[in-house]
Amino acid sequence: KAGTSSEIMSILPYGIKFPKDNIVDIERKIKLRKSLGIPENALVMISVGAINDNHKRMSYIVQEFSKLKLSNTFLILLGQMEKSSSDIISKAKKLLPKNNFFIKSVPYEDIPSYYQCSDIFVLASYNEGFGRVFLEALSFGLPVITHEVPIFHQVMGNTGYHIDLSKENELSNFLTEEKVSSINSSEDQIKRIEYTKKTYSWEALAEKYVEMIEKTAKN
Repeated sequence: KAGTSSEIMSILPYGIKFPKDNIVDIERKIKLRKSLGIPENALVMISVGAINDNHKRMSYIVQEFSKLKLSNTFLILLGQMEKSSSDIISKAKKLLPKNNFFIKSVPYEDIPSYYQCSDIFVLASYNEGFGRVFLEALSFGLPVITHEVPIFHQVMGNTGYHIDLSKENELSNFLTEEKVSSINSSEDQIKRIEYTKKTYSWEALAEKYVEMIEKTAKN
C-alpha cells in the first residue's frame, strides 16, 4: 500500500545465540543454586526485565507470588533498576519471607546461570515488541507464562502458557501443585528447547538472513 514492492520484502524472526549447555541435570542445578545462594529444593520462579511497574509490572509478580499455595518457593527478579524499583523491593520485603527472593541487576552474561537455576519463567507485561526473554527462557526449557496477547502466541507457538494477568489471583490460582508438575515434565522441556533452536537460533536463521541481504542488495 505504501508503494514498495513485496518482492524486496522479507519477514524473518529474531535470531539468538543458542546456548550449548541448556540441558541442566539435577546435580548441576543444585551446584548452581548453592553458588548463587538459592535454596536447593525450592520451586524457583524467575522474571527478567526492567524492575518497574509501568511496563514490566513486577509488583504484580511479587503480589501473586506471595499468594502461591505452594511450599518452599523462591522468586528471582533480574533487571535494570528504575525509579519504581525501590517500591517493588519494599513490597517484596513486606509480603515475602526474608530469604526467599532476589531482586537485583546482574551482568547480561550471568543471566543464563539464573535461568538454569529456575523452574518457571513469568513476564507480566501487557505487551512487548517481540519478547527476547521468552526465547532465552525457552532455550533453557523453562515453561513461560505470559499475558494473553496475540504476539506472544506467535513468538512461542504452542510452547507458552497465556493467561489474563490483568486479573488479581490469576497467576497464583494457575500455579497449582498439579499444574507445576505437568508443565515441568522432561518431555515438555525438550520440546521447548527444540522449538526455540529450530525457530530462532542463528544456526537455523543465518542462511535466511543472507538471502534477505542479497535480495535487498540486488534491488
